[in-house]
Amino acid sequence: MDKRDGYGEGKETKARDADFYLKNMPIAFCAAEVLTDGEGRPYDCRFVYCNRAYARLAGRPCETLAGKRASEVYGTVDRRLLTYCQDAAAHGRERVLQDYSPDGRRHFLIYTYPLEQ
Repeated sequence: MDKRDGYGEGKETKARDADFYLKNMPIAFCAAEVLTDGEGRPYDCRFVYCNRAYARLAGRPCETLAGKRASEVYGTVDRRLLTYCQDAAAHGRERVLQDYSPDGRRHFLIYTYPLEQ
């Protein structure tokens, strides 16, 4: 049996392969924990994971992003993006945000979705 077809492989191998693909895919990806105030309003987020493409976009190595708040990395936090992230985390809603960064002169298409249901 050909091992490349995914049959007969253990969960550990599949998890390692998935991590490899996620880490090395050319599309920027990060997972973040939404931080809320005492009334449940989002005010920041903390990076839990990022892949290499996201690190290049942020201009920092992945190791320096893990555990950091977005406000620490970028100085400010886009309230609209935070609201979308909170909506995904709290209500399981997927959202798409189109944005432009004048500083980096880049257009972004950002997808937010829940990692857990």
